[in-house]
Amino acid sequence: MRRLLLWILLLVGMGSSIPEIRSRVAPRVAPVWEYLVREVRPAVELAFVPFQRWLAEHELRAIAIELRRRGLTFQSIPHPREFSKFLERSRFSSRGALDPWGTPYTLTLTRDSIIVGSAGPDRERGTEDDLRHAVGRR
Repeated sequence: MRRLLLWILLLVGMGSSIPEIRSRVAPRVAPVWEYLVREVRPAVELAFVPFQRWLAEHELRAIAIELRRRGLTFQSIPHPREFSKFLERSRFSSRGALDPWGTPYTLTLTRDSIIVGSAGPDRERGTEDDLRHAVGRR
């Protein structure tokens, strides 16, 4: 079994790194690769949802706490229209102003609270999987 795995790894390595072999193998491998991506990708994405949810909740909390700190120290809190620019400058994540699913974070300011939100895994706002973190302004 180990020898078979070693041969497979050797063939895959040769097929992907040697241009002459790659040009001959690519037409045969491409349909298989496309099939695997098409069939396996949804399952892989579904497996990452709990981690993405945790990451988004962590980022929402950190952003809300920072906005509250800014308000308590008499620094300006960004207007919701300017929130994306604030997030890109602040570097809360490597994605800038986007949540783990690729949609922009939102900011809602009320008289006594700061609410930071994400559209969640379905990427649609106003559904039950949306994430929000609220903190008091005082």
